[in-house]
Amino acid sequence: MQTTRLLKPFACASLALTVIASGLTLGGTAATAVPEPSGSTATPRVTGGVNNFRVTQSEQGLVISADPFCNGLYRSCNAWIEFPGYSQKNVDPRGGHSVGWPSAWQPGTAGTVSIRYYAIDIVGNGWYGTPPLTTTVTRPEEFTALTATAGVVDQGARSVSVSGAATKGAQIRLRGQQVATSNGQWSTTANGLSVGRNDLTFEQWVGGVYRDSRTVAVTVDPPQATLTASGSFPSDISQRARISGVGAKGATIVIRSGGAEVGRVQASSADGSYVWDAPAPLAGGPRAYSVSQIVGGTEAGNVPVSLDYGTAVSITSHEDQAAADAGATTFAGRGEDGSRVRVSVNGTDLPETTVENGVWSVTGVLVAGEHTVAVTQMSKGANTTGVTVTLNPGATEVELSAAGRFDAEDETKAAEAFGSAPTGSIVVLRNSLGQEIGRATASGDEYVITIDPAQATSGVNAFTVVIDGAESEVRSFTLDYGLPAARVVVTTPAENGTVAPGRVAFGGTGEAGARIIVRGSSREIATTRVGADGAWSATSTTELPAGAYVLYFDQVVRGGITSTVRHAFTVGEAPIAPFTVTSPGPDEVLDTLTPEFRGTGHEGATITARGSSRVIGSGTVQNGQWLVQTDSSAPLAPGSYNLYVDQSIGGTVVATVRVAFTVSNEAFRELTLSAPAQNEVVTTLRPTFVGTATPGAEIRVGSSRTTVATATVARDGTWRATADFDLERGGTYTGLEVKQTTPSGKTSTVSSSFTVARGAE
Repeated sequence: MQTTRLLKPFACASLALTVIASGLTLGGTAATAVPEPSGSTATPRVTGGVNNFRVTQSEQGLVISADPFCNGLYRSCNAWIEFPGYSQKNVDPRGGHSVGWPSAWQPGTAGTVSIRYYAIDIVGNGWYGTPPLTTTVTRPEEFTALTATAGVVDQGARSVSVSGAATKGAQIRLRGQQVATSNGQWSTTANGLSVGRNDLTFEQWVGGVYRDSRTVAVTVDPPQATLTASGSFPSDISQRARISGVGAKGATIVIRSGGAEVGRVQASSADGSYVWDAPAPLAGGPRAYSVSQIVGGTEAGNVPVSLDYGTAVSITSHEDQAAADAGATTFAGRGEDGSRVRVSVNGTDLPETTVENGVWSVTGVLVAGEHTVAVTQMSKGANTTGVTVTLNPGATEVELSAAGRFDAEDETKAAEAFGSAPTGSIVVLRNSLGQEIGRATASGDEYVITIDPAQATSGVNAFTVVIDGAESEVRSFTLDYGLPAARVVVTTPAENGTVAPGRVAFGGTGEAGARIIVRGSSREIATTRVGADGAWSATSTTELPAGAYVLYFDQVVRGGITSTVRHAFTVGEAPIAPFTVTSPGPDEVLDTLTPEFRGTGHEGATITARGSSRVIGSGTVQNGQWLVQTDSSAPLAPGSYNLYVDQSIGGTVVATVRVAFTVSNEAFRELTLSAPAQNEVVTTLRPTFVGTATPGAEIRVGSSRTTVATATVARDGTWRATADFDLERGGTYTGLEVKQTTPSGKTSTVSSSFTVARGAE
């Protein structure tokens, strides 16, 4: 028997190459050819696969359907089907292949059905694919007709137990609802039976299909039960009052008030108990109810119940339409003991109080003007009562308002809170934490409060304003102090540097538009503004004599928020600091085309790295250190160098150091890809990728799971990598990763997107 190892074509590939967004698959799993009968060793290969594999089962057997397909020279293209007790080759399943259940496959057990393509080539050899497609199928149980027998009726619970036989695994349904699952036998309890005859029809459903039904008749006798009812109030006044008692098991309890039904509830089927929550009447005093029950369609009983909600709230301290003086005012009245009372003045709540010994009181502050005073009582049974009076009708009132502003001409000044308030009232300003940060007395019905910059931060600040004594009337506003300011930096004079005596020049960077104040411990020396470019400069207003100085540099931004740095320098004559080059080291071999030059020098001096014909880069000495970076747009080429590094002060070169080093031929070079061009349509099934990279680096083209091509970068920095296998005609490859890895482990990547032409060879 001849065995040949094949690759499935793209159409039946099971391994997806996830390097492209379109989901293109390529590659494949092995298939095995088995000649039947034995044929020539030159037999043509036939490959293929199976689509749309599906299996349906019934009590009689299975129907296996699929669409096998083949590639190559063949006489027939069908399938090989196997399952427990059955194996058949060269079967055509396209219209459905029916097979009865073999005796080896027991009802209710699961088995595996497998299928693979099976082809007979032109010389008579049989070819089939491995591994096969498989699915798990459970053979249905043998049908058992439904039986149903009723037990003794529980007259009190109005329920009955019913049992019987049915097909294993079948659903037993009553009134459209599943009530049992059969294991050959089944049982359930039918609840909620009506008084009198009940016809219970049970249905058997197998595999979601109705098969048969049985009806049993049971009778529930009319109950002989008394009805009790009483009313109560929970200790939690937010909970409703309750009417509760005991009636017939499962009876419908009906509650009426004034002859009208106001509610109904079902009595427990276990003990006949019931509870009904009474809606609050929103009024004081007693409320009468009657309770009856419905059993077997007949309503009986009439038990009276009374719920007394107690005293409704009233206000006794102020009559409606009365006059009231501005200032602290006590509101008082009557109510139900234990109730909570809330007083609202013009919509602003005063602190809540509790009714004790039938009375309540609370104190608030009234300002001039008309006031609507609303009193609300929350009492037992979740009941609410209220009363409203109007004081000082027709009188005008200056309402409290609040806003914030920055100085229109100089926003670095402290911000202000302002608004309207009754003359003479004390207005209190608070921050977002509720802490007082300022207050003022209103004059001419207006107030202004300066906002201490120390109480503000960058970003949006929230503030509130209240009138002292009227804490419930709150007004709020926000001020945007802007994004966190750039830190103030002093670059001139240099930190711990030395400058000549006289008027000293200061300079640095900070927040655009900020005010810079240069000062000692007791007086200002200079002031200026930070420019739009973030730079600032100033000159001392007086000459500074020789000596050591430690000055403060204040940066003041929007709203007066201030940040300060200390800066030390010396006024006198300073020697030129030693000039050194610390990197690259003598004759150092560098693995980069854009080396950095580092060293020490004189504060503020200009450092220039150059060759004989061009400048490599330049920098400035800061805090005694300097850095010159090779321009990335003009990298050095591999080779040996002996460059000049100059230190200039005031435009004059005062020192030069030679630095010798070598740029390695293997120095890291950024990866480039020149072919295929982005979104190019290539005409070969195995395209060649071309580019430049670090000499000696390894190139990999592919995805995280599949490698398409590899190469090693030549000494001249060029590389070429041809695909290791045919790509799919018409396939679009988006975001294919091209990656270089240097011998030292450094990596870089680019992406490649292209399409393989449908006519590619």
